[in-house]
Amino acid sequence: GKKAEAGPAQEVDDSYSKEEVRTLAETADETTVWSAYWDCADTLRVLRSEKEYIQAVSLFEAYFKDDEIVIPEATEKTLNQIRNRETMRDMTVFLSFVNDVDQNGTIVQKDTDILKKHIGSEAAARAHAEHLVEIASEGGYDGVEIDYEKIRSDMELWDDFLRFEDFLLEAASEKNLKVRIVNRPRRLRTLLSRRGRNMLSCATICTGVVRNRALRRIEIF
Repeated sequence: GKKAEAGPAQEVDDSYSKEEVRTLAETADETTVWSAYWDCADTLRVLRSEKEYIQAVSLFEAYFKDDEIVIPEATEKTLNQIRNRETMRDMTVFLSFVNDVDQNGTIVQKDTDILKKHIGSEAAARAHAEHLVEIASEGGYDGVEIDYEKIRSDMELWDDFLRFEDFLLEAASEKNLKVRIVNRPRRLRTLLSRRGRNMLSCATICTGVVRNRALRRIEIF
């Protein structure tokens, strides 16, 4: 995918984030730190100080621009910094893909038209799944996170998404990559009932599923 530049990270008080890490880690099957590209510095501070409580980090976000996937340079820089630190290099790192679109400098968030284009047919869905896995694999990530939103009200698109998910799991398995599908609470029940999965209730901060395990994902801004 292409690269995008991000502005400087802002200095923030991360004491609350550290407290959340420790509290949620006590009950979570897996604790994941969500890292926004515009504030990577704070994420690294938390990872260094709370590494014993954290199993994974999700680097946000890879988005669409001119019909291609764009990865901010700050995201790739954060990945390299994690890999270059002996105490963090074995941490699982996901690349988070979203359906935000940069249209001539204007950001359209949670765009469903781009999803219909890329997962609306069987061939397109398979190609999109394989492309995302290729980006993550070649970029040195351990897994693919899908954070596609605003699809729950369109059941045809939802069915397309479920088919895409199967292709993604297949493609990721071939590359030995992990897959995480992020779901907002109102969508989670629909997904579970239609997929017939037996999963635990998920976190209050935001909700995610890693195969058949619940997780807590901590957002750091």
